Amino acid sequence: MKTSSCKNKGRKLQQTVRDALLELGKSYGLETGDVVSTSMGASGVDVQLSPAAKRVIGDLCIECKNVENLNVTGVFLQHRGKYPNAVLPMLVHKRNNTVPLVTMTLDDFINHLLSYRIAHTNA
Repeated sequence: MKTSSCKNKGRKLQQTVRDALLELGKSYGLETGDVVSTSMGASGVDVQLSPAAKRVIGDLCIECKNVENLNVTGVFLQHRGKYPNAVLPMLVHKRNNTVPLVTMTLDDFINHLLSYRIAHTNA
């Protein structure tokens, strides 16, 4: 597979994540520029969130991978190691013709659920 085809697959996954987060946050006032898919090869996270998006969605640190063979644990731990101060590091990954999956630690998942529940109980 050509390098450009591989990058296009990755870019489409980033855009899918971006669009899903924007759709989620639209009713809370998020706009197009609040969630941005970064250019391929750029350093840093793959989907950047504005301060407004972080208030609505949470401080997510998102890495996207669209490949057939992936050492999920290894890639996730490497991503997490790059951002030791990240509030919620996560890996969004998929293979061809499958739905995207999300990998995060169990503690992060539980804490995110608790913060969601607390926010919506007090609303």
